Amino acid sequence: MAAVSERNCCLEVLDVRPVIAKGEHPLAEVMTIAQALEPNGVLELIAPFEPRPLMARLRDAGCEVTSQHQPDGTWLVRAGKDHLAPLEELTLLPAPEPLERVLEASARLLPGAVFTAHLPRNPALLTPHLEARGLRWKVAERPDGTAVVWVKR
Repeated sequence: MAAVSERNCCLEVLDVRPVIAKGEHPLAEVMTIAQALEPNGVLELIAPFEPRPLMARLRDAGCEVTSQHQPDGTWLVRAGKDHLAPLEELTLLPAPEPLERVLEASARLLPGAVFTAHLPRNPALLTPHLEARGLRWKVAERPDGTAVVWVKR
């Protein structure tokens, strides 16, 4: 199965800092993405502050929402339809351990279940293994060069 290529279907990372720095509001774009999410899809929003009113709008739209203050001072807001799969943090593990962990977790997924992980970089060596196993997947890079992988059985 090929990589999921439809925009906003299952995983989208959106850095709203440049939009806010221009004095604009990202509400319309965020809500468009959130509304296009499939069940178990994830929107990751990177913001310069915790956007509580926006988080409330996402909840009103039927999303489960979490936020976390990041070491660089930004806020990571995660929103998902139906169930927001926890994000497994794998960025501090030495190679090839992050990729092995994703493959192990993917092998345990029940039909329809989702696994998400934060990786130290784009996992080019991982994606052929996910395809060979017939899994749906998408990788999204974050502005800091790390990546998030979304895998669904």
